[in-house]
Amino acid sequence: MGYICLFDFESAREEDYRRNHHLWADFFYGHKPMTIILKLNRLKLADKLIPNSARPKLGEAGYIPAIAYVEVWYPEAIPVSAIDSYIVTWLDSKTNELLFQEYSREMVAELEGLMLRNVA
Repeated sequence: MGYICLFDFESAREEDYRRNHHLWADFFYGHKPMTIILKLNRLKLADKLIPNSARPKLGEAGYIPAIAYVEVWYPEAIPVSAIDSYIVTWLDSKTNELLFQEYSREMVAELEGLMLRNVA
């Protein structure tokens, strides 16, 4: 349908999305050298956000597999104004630990420096 796929951990119950953790977890550490996650302001997207519960079920017309509980969709380009912050994840090769660092919109220059150092 051309929609943008998003993760929505706020609307789903933790016990539900933990059950299918194996389907989505590698998104946060499977990219090298890092993964950059856009933390979006759901209030700025709410009027067009398509919840997981709205998708056709198995056997219904228009059914397409999706990640249960957490995959939601937005039908058009996400406005930059909806980005609240950037979360960077990377695997520390020395400790084999997954690290997370959040950067506010005001910290974009610092984030760009981090990206340049890790790409070079």
